[in-house]
Amino acid sequence: MLPRVEDVLLVPGLRSLISIPAGMMQMRLVPFLLVSALGGALWNTLLAAAGRALGQRYAAIEAWVLPAGYAALGVAAGVYVLRVVRLRRGVRR
Repeated sequence: MLPRVEDVLLVPGLRSLISIPAGMMQMRLVPFLLVSALGGALWNTLLAAAGRALGQRYAAIEAWVLPAGYAALGVAAGVYVLRVVRLRRGVRR
């Protein structure tokens, strides 16, 4: 089942891309703008509420996020090194 334009407008990031197929399908402008505004307002409200809630617990969140960030950076560096090693081995053959 394919998502409708109205559904995708509620998903952050996809709102900017959905304008192309909406235009190609000749979606009416007023419904598109209304649903787009609703999606933007919903997303911004959620982000503001999350920011307020997380901002009050900054020290506790930092204690968890900082090590997770270092772990993600380590994994990314490891993947990069493995990729470079594999590419160099492939070139030598």
